[in-house]
Amino acid sequence: MDQLLIYVIPILVGVTLGLILVIVRDWIKTPVTALEQDTFMGSIRKGQLIDVRSKREFQSNAIKGARNFTVRFLISKNQTKVRKDLPVYLYHSKPFKAKRSAKKLVIRGFKNVSFLNQTYPFKNGPQ
Repeated sequence: MDQLLIYVIPILVGVTLGLILVIVRDWIKTPVTALEQDTFMGSIRKGQLIDVRSKREFQSNAIKGARNFTVRFLISKNQTKVRKDLPVYLYHSKPFKAKRSAKKLVIRGFKNVSFLNQTYPFKNGPQ
């Protein structure tokens, strides 16, 4: 029993810490693009516009042409509604949530992912 504690537990702790460091490193280095309102609104027709807010928020006020998906759905293995070969533009009422969603998509294999780096609905008028 003492041999188990001496050798196995440190190995398990080391492997666990190594996995955590790899995940954190990948999370930090994911390339996502933050866009301001003008650039975002000019770019959205070139790709897939996705609203990652709640369904209720989406129904009350959404950008024309946007589709509403939860982050959980976007990163699921069976997801086929969003194409990986086209640019993806995300927005949320809280920019940090859009950024977090964008990073998760990049980790799942999406190449060109951008997010709106300000709150939506826009403070200075309608879209």
